Amino acid sequence: MVSYSGIHKRLENGDQTVINAVSNRTNASAPYPYSATYEYGVPYTRADGTSHVENVREDTITNTRSDGIVITLYDMNTNDPLAGGSFTLQQGSDSLGTFTSDANGRITVLYDFEKNVDYTLTQTGTPLGYIKVPNSVVFSIENDNSVTINGNESQWQSGRAGDTAGDNYSAYIDVFNKPYVLKAIKVDGGTDEALPGAHFALYRSVQGLGGPVKDLNPIPGCEDLVSDSNGEIPGIDNSLTPGKYYLSENSAPYGYNIHHDDIVFVISADGNISIEGSEHADHLVITGEAQCNYTFRIPNFRNEPVELAITKTVTGAFGNKNKQFEFTLEVENADVDDEFSWSKNNVEQMEPLYSGTSFTLGHGDVVKIMLPVNSRVTITEDNEVYLTRFVFNSTEVSVGNTETFLLARNSTLAVTNNLDAIIPVGVFNVAVGFAVIGLAVGCLMVIIVRKRRKQRSLE
Repeated sequence: MVSYSGIHKRLENGDQTVINAVSNRTNASAPYPYSATYEYGVPYTRADGTSHVENVREDTITNTRSDGIVITLYDMNTNDPLAGGSFTLQQGSDSLGTFTSDANGRITVLYDFEKNVDYTLTQTGTPLGYIKVPNSVVFSIENDNSVTINGNESQWQSGRAGDTAGDNYSAYIDVFNKPYVLKAIKVDGGTDEALPGAHFALYRSVQGLGGPVKDLNPIPGCEDLVSDSNGEIPGIDNSLTPGKYYLSENSAPYGYNIHHDDIVFVISADGNISIEGSEHADHLVITGEAQCNYTFRIPNFRNEPVELAITKTVTGAFGNKNKQFEFTLEVENADVDDEFSWSKNNVEQMEPLYSGTSFTLGHGDVVKIMLPVNSRVTITEDNEVYLTRFVFNSTEVSVGNTETFLLARNSTLAVTNNLDAIIPVGVFNVAVGFAVIGLAVGCLMVIIVRKRRKQRSLE
């Protein structure tokens, strides 16, 4: 029921009536045509707060004023309505207001418009993950309600007259936003292949005394973003709101130099994304027609290998200088198929070393292994009963059969094995055992000979 002037009138679905209303634009009261539409709900049951259960149907009744221009925002590809786009509307130099599209994509309905007059619709902000209309949309409604529209290519805008019998609106203006996809991928700087295992943090820009600066703390939840098996860095996506961001690499994948400089990028209110710094310009790749793909491809380059020279010295009265001692190489974070070239006594070895494999060293031997810089290396010796000392770059680091160190430059690990007559408690050595037995037998023979000589002298 629509009530006016004290008279009640029943309207069926689609019926029109005239209501005296006040125009927002002119603030004057005038008769305007309205129509009624009914949307019938689906019946359901609900408790009424007592022991009773009610049968309920919720209907929606909409009174729509006729003769307006409907302005709506849509997805360019799917034609789904888009909420959250912001716009200004002008007639000439006069502002008609600012508007934000609702859940139905509705920007506004322009009433009391003048025919054969240009109106300008300008988008000032986009829904997340969309690029705005490039230029202002300029439209006018002719006397026959046909639409003239300019400003952009047809994929960004369209206009038409009310096209069905009984349509309450004079015309429709549809504007479209293009979706985009944002992602960041860590890649090998030489092969462009994806690199997993790089650690990043993402920071926002904040206002400092001299202008925008990098925030001291990462965005909550973005303190440790690790590239996955496809090299993709989580958190760098369409959910980022407009603003300036700093993507910092905290650690590189094994065998790679870290990307020291921040990747600084800007997401504008119109959905365009740019990267700051000419040295990083090629890190942003933009592709796609119907959908815009912004992809940061952030390279890491392999480390130049450094040399680890391992020398071997055997000392002590019982040290066996002909013995080959077995050593095991372990390189932290190395893949099982990472190969390390090496030489022994300046002879290149055809079979490479891997993390977890072994090699041998004897007295006076030198093994040289090429390893990634800044890798953490562990050398373990099967030293049996020998006492082992490690000296790393002229500094004695440990006594034992294993040593771990960070290989930051060309380095030397001197390994000394010592075996004297003193046998460690609880350890039996075959060579030393035979020596002791031989000594005991010799002493016994001397005692027997002396005893016999003594007996002969008494006779």
